[in-house]
Amino acid sequence: MIALHLRRKHPSRLLWGFWLAVNGLGLVVLMAAARYPTSLYVRNALFSEVFDAEQFRKEQQLNALLAQNLRQDPPQLKPRSLFTSTELIRLDGLVKESQAANCRVPSDHPKTRLTTVDCTARALAKDVSPYMMGGKCGLDASIRARIGFVRKGVGCCSDYNEAFLLRAQAVGLQAREVHNLGHTSAEYFDPVHQRWTWIDTSNRVQMSNQDGLLLNAFERSTRFPWRQLKFVDLPPFTINQERSGQAYFGYQANNNGVLYWTRGVNFQEQERFDAPLRRLGLPREVIQAVSLTLGVRPGWILVAPGEAAFRFRLSGWLLRGLLLLFVVGNLTLLLAAMGWRLTRNRSFL
Repeated sequence: MIALHLRRKHPSRLLWGFWLAVNGLGLVVLMAAARYPTSLYVRNALFSEVFDAEQFRKEQQLNALLAQNLRQDPPQLKPRSLFTSTELIRLDGLVKESQAANCRVPSDHPKTRLTTVDCTARALAKDVSPYMMGGKCGLDASIRARIGFVRKGVGCCSDYNEAFLLRAQAVGLQAREVHNLGHTSAEYFDPVHQRWTWIDTSNRVQMSNQDGLLLNAFERSTRFPWRQLKFVDLPPFTINQERSGQAYFGYQANNNGVLYWTRGVNFQEQERFDAPLRRLGLPREVIQAVSLTLGVRPGWILVAPGEAAFRFRLSGWLLRGLLLLFVVGNLTLLLAAMGWRLTRNRSFL
């Protein structure tokens, strides 16, 4: 009876308690989902602009779309400031060497004609780390620290790729980030051939077709049969032959049916936002989810076959609907509790 009396006298306490319980549960679910291995695809569904592959008959259509509103760091954030003077001397030396040296490797197609930009990209990929990738994935550290970690062979594909893209920015090479379902790699723009070229910056692999042309990600996903594609293994080579280009599962057709390009390379801007949250001890995945929601971190352009594109759109609609319901429910409970408290206070006047 006493408990019932208290409930009738102070229903706002129940509302506040329920509101706190709902938000606590929501935070637990968010953190669990962020740490779950498939959280990347949840974020993709929420923050991607999804297109049916049939909408892009030519790669130029995709490139024109990617060029619109591409997120870049503001001019005052110089990419070269992330590197030490010794590192900059080494990077500039690699660029100079690539203008004169022959960067062909034994697995290159005999018909492949390499440009100085191809040689620069290969040299930068090699400079990212003298080792093959391994160790912790998703390094929880500053951008400067992550550059150092991958030099020691610590990190996974996204860490290696970021280190490559930062080097590309430092030497003036235009590059962008591209993903498939499970792997992150890069593309660089070759002004000589006026085209983008794909490079796996962690496994150090490229692909060429039967005519020796180095392919980009768009061509890689649409050119069949795959037996006509040639894998180009770049040094340093992996000791484990199962990780070579010919066998790596991430290059199979079913993994490359869905591709998505990051709509920006504003890494330093992201770092400025992430650093305070990282000091609070928040996991990297949660920080990324927050920065994506607030628009600091760029979303993706996702290209998939018709049925897969529909599933991604449907997932995005459902997730946005659930988030909207969660926000509306929170506001309703909050307003109800505040309204009851105000009404109760007025009744005593």
